[in-house]
Amino acid sequence: LGVTYGPAFWIHATYSYVLLLLGTILLLQAFRRAPRLYRGQVGVMLVGALFPWIANALHIFGLGPVQYLDLTPFAFMLTGIAIAWGLFRFQLLDVVPAARDTVVEGMGDGVIVLDAQQRIVDLNPAAEAILGLTISDAVGQSWTCAVPNWLGDLNGALAQVPSPPSPCGVERQAQISDGEGPIPRTFEVQISALAQQGGRIAGCLILLRDITEHKRVEETLSLARDQALEASRLKTEFLANVSHDLRTPLNAIQGFADMLHDGVYGSLTEAQYRKVGRIAANARQLTSMVDDLLDQAKIEAGKLEIEEVPFSPAGLMEEVETIMAPQARAKGLQFQTEISDDLPASLSGDPQRIRQVLVNLVNNACKFTQEGHIRLRAYRPDADHWALQVSDTGEGIPKEAHHYIFDPFRRVDGSPTRVHSGVGLGLALVSRLVALMGGHIELDSELGSGSTFTVILPLDPVQAGL
Repeated sequence: LGVTYGPAFWIHATYSYVLLLLGTILLLQAFRRAPRLYRGQVGVMLVGALFPWIANALHIFGLGPVQYLDLTPFAFMLTGIAIAWGLFRFQLLDVVPAARDTVVEGMGDGVIVLDAQQRIVDLNPAAEAILGLTISDAVGQSWTCAVPNWLGDLNGALAQVPSPPSPCGVERQAQISDGEGPIPRTFEVQISALAQQGGRIAGCLILLRDITEHKRVEETLSLARDQALEASRLKTEFLANVSHDLRTPLNAIQGFADMLHDGVYGSLTEAQYRKVGRIAANARQLTSMVDDLLDQAKIEAGKLEIEEVPFSPAGLMEEVETIMAPQARAKGLQFQTEISDDLPASLSGDPQRIRQVLVNLVNNACKFTQEGHIRLRAYRPDADHWALQVSDTGEGIPKEAHHYIFDPFRRVDGSPTRVHSGVGLGLALVSRLVALMGGHIELDSELGSGSTFTVILPLDPVQAGL
């Protein structure tokens, strides 16, 4: 029995081998590119594709176990078994649908896939809700025909996504509003090109994210910020106006009280003398509070200017001692001053504001110290700075109050029955003035152990003869 192969056989064999060869090459490329997790799946298919190769070659060259028996159909049967085993063993058909169901289908953002002709090929439930279409109605339709009118604004952005054979990697972003319903929705849109093998554009992916609530919160915060800024401006204006209007009558009260106290209008009895003295003292205290309010308003409005003039640190210390020592000694406190020898005789700065800072700090020390001493010290902590330090043996400041003690209108004891007077502006004003002069203030204090405030300022000595 002889077998002769005619031209048709060889044409069919050649065609079959070409198909097998192309399929095998594609599987080899897929095996090389596939992540390790998927190589087993591709490997099973590759092995299955080799069975027809081997069986057909054995038959053509007469090397089969049974003469004239073509084993190729049996090889295809083994190929089917291998592919079926791969499907069920490696769950080839389960991985991608499960990932899509878990990730894409469950997304709150709308996902729409368009092909190169801008036809809808896929969309998730969120996109169905946004478009008002079901996937069966939308797939295959042109983008321009299927989407609502308000999404037509994206046509310009879609036109900028290049068509094949343009390079991939193009992405467009936009914000659009549907303009429908009692509360129009706002969407953030991202359009990304989808690339084929070789870098050609196969279509695009449209991601629609509802940012209506985010925009509403943004607008609410912006409105609240504007209202807070306006309230702060009005408060600053109010403080400035009230402080300015209060100074005139207070200065008159203090002036007449001082004149009565000094006997300008005649002698006073002992009781009258004490009463007038209390009037003058309280008028001075009120004037100081009003001055602090006015300065705070100027600082917040950015209208307080710092001077740069020569002054003597030793002379400044003497002035503060002259002003504050009587108040300390009236409470039975020792008032001590110390100035370091390495401090220059003349510095450049604003002596009026430095004096104001020291008077505030010493006044606080007198107010909160019942026994012991108050110490005022000037020294150089390093070559580029000089420091003014006010320490006392008073009641101290608790650690938890250190972070807010320099805030305006904040007091350690904020109760209405507090013993010590004041509006809580002194330390806030001190901190702001020191910052305007290019320095900073440090606090070292514990409850029951006294307090030490250290003001550190840039050292700017004035040369002799200038």
